[in-house]
Amino acid sequence: MKANSFICQILFCVLVSLTTSQALGLHEKQDQIYDEKKNGMMVPKHHHKISDLEQIGKLRELGSLKKDTGKKFEEIVKKVKSRTKNSFEDIKYVISQEQESQANESTRAHPSDAFEREAVDPLCTKAQHDINNSGDFAYLTRTCAHVSGDIFINEYNDAVLDFGTLSSIGGSLKVANVSNLVRIDAPILTSIRSSFSLNELTSLTSINFSYLKSVDSIEWKILPILSSIGFDAGLDQVKNILISDTSLVGFSLKNKVKDLDSLNLNNNRFLESISADIETITNGLTIAANARNSVVSFPFLEKVSSLTIRDVSNIDLPKIKEITGSAKFYENSFQRLKLPNLTSIGGTLSIIQNRNLNEADFGNVNAVDGGLMISNNTNMEKINYFGKLKSIGGGIQFIGNFREASFPKLELVKGSAMIKTTSGALDCSKWTDTDHLIIRGGNIVCASGDKKEVLHYDSNDIKGTLSKSKTIEDSETENENFANIFTSSYGLTFAGLLVSLL
Repeated sequence: MKANSFICQILFCVLVSLTTSQALGLHEKQDQIYDEKKNGMMVPKHHHKISDLEQIGKLRELGSLKKDTGKKFEEIVKKVKSRTKNSFEDIKYVISQEQESQANESTRAHPSDAFEREAVDPLCTKAQHDINNSGDFAYLTRTCAHVSGDIFINEYNDAVLDFGTLSSIGGSLKVANVSNLVRIDAPILTSIRSSFSLNELTSLTSINFSYLKSVDSIEWKILPILSSIGFDAGLDQVKNILISDTSLVGFSLKNKVKDLDSLNLNNNRFLESISADIETITNGLTIAANARNSVVSFPFLEKVSSLTIRDVSNIDLPKIKEITGSAKFYENSFQRLKLPNLTSIGGTLSIIQNRNLNEADFGNVNAVDGGLMISNNTNMEKINYFGKLKSIGGGIQFIGNFREASFPKLELVKGSAMIKTTSGALDCSKWTDTDHLIIRGGNIVCASGDKKEVLHYDSNDIKGTLSKSKTIEDSETENENFANIFTSSYGLTFAGLLVSLL
């Protein structure tokens, strides 16, 4: 009996111990689940903190955050951070409480609001919104999370344009002729289906579109003191970009955008750094008249329809393979121009007045379908960087102080030729020898120092004949002759080759 009593005592102690430990464990779990009350609400306690404030963008999965709270996203984040230890679940919990509280207050104050939001206010589906005062715009952005049509803002009367909780625009956004507008804020706007146009905003200094991911076209012109752009999320979709006359110092397109229809950056006098990871530009690339020391880098660009580079101190196009239209390099200060993978140019190639240029590489180009112009590059002593070029579809113009013009594989030039150098070392016979003539489309003028040879092309002869002479022609006649070089196959005049900027 004593033994049985002793065993019962042991079992009772074990049972009490287990019960106590379970109770303590339950309290531990409760302590882990809830921290002390903060600001009147129970807040979950977690140990996985947000590593970067940008992760708060995940909160947009709550959906109603942007349209129900009636507050700026940044204000909500700041308020939440002061209440919690920054875990994602903490912030999500507190904001959901904030939303519920504000929704209840709104419903009590305006019982019809909830129904109107569910039904979608007709204002949000209008084809066009013409805004000329801050009151109208505030009402639009407060009423609509999504606007189906265009928004045109003209003669706006406030210094700040705040898009509030507006998250998407189904048409275009155009802001123009607002002389007192200083800042544009769109804290949660994610998409503009058509064009995003800013024009003649002479006081605008900053643009903040933290979550903008998609837009069809960007067209910004005459924003003379715009110096700050915030696209924190980075664009994923855009087709056309035109930025002209701003005070921006840098341009970068480093995200998912790989193909563009066009890119034009011109007359941005402080723009020193230009870079993009794009691979194809279907309708043209223009970089011109920006900062004199601007550096341009397109490390992955392989194909472009046309190319204009002007006033650039360094250019990097290592992978470009095809230019389907014309390529123009004017008045740059770079020393090297290397396109080692380029194989064909569908239009005219112009390399003109690049004062420091002394090294170039077009070694894999086998055809230039337009003309070839290499003129007034004062430091260039040799034109010997077209080792595989076989045909030129238009005329040629080489002017400078070079002593060599070597094209070892060239078989045909369909237009006329003007070759003129102040160096007396150039051998003109390579171009004027009628027994091995490669220039078939017109007159040939070759001047080396004070020596000059001219081959006149008689277009009245059905077969075409060339007569060689030593006649010295005056400069006016010479230029007049060359004006027709590019007309035989392309219908272009020399004047038509000048750069035109928007």
